[in-house]
Amino acid sequence: RYIIRRELDRASDNADWIIKHLWAVREQCLIGKRPDLLPLLDQIADGTIALQSTIQGFKAGLDGKIPIHSVKPE
Repeated sequence: RYIIRRELDRASDNADWIIKHLWAVREQCLIGKRPDLLPLLDQIADGTIALQSTIQGFKAGLDGKIPIHSVKPE
């Protein structure tokens, strides 16, 4: 369990790092007059935030803070 938790923490930290750098890229797109890239960049940022939220939910389930239900394949 400790190793799983540690790796989830690392993944979450990496998502923070990615979001931070995406904002820097966004700023450079505005400075370089490349607003055409902003919609794609925003989608990448939204996906990263969604992934980070999923990781946090998984960690909460691992810690027993929320129930995790098994889903059987059909």
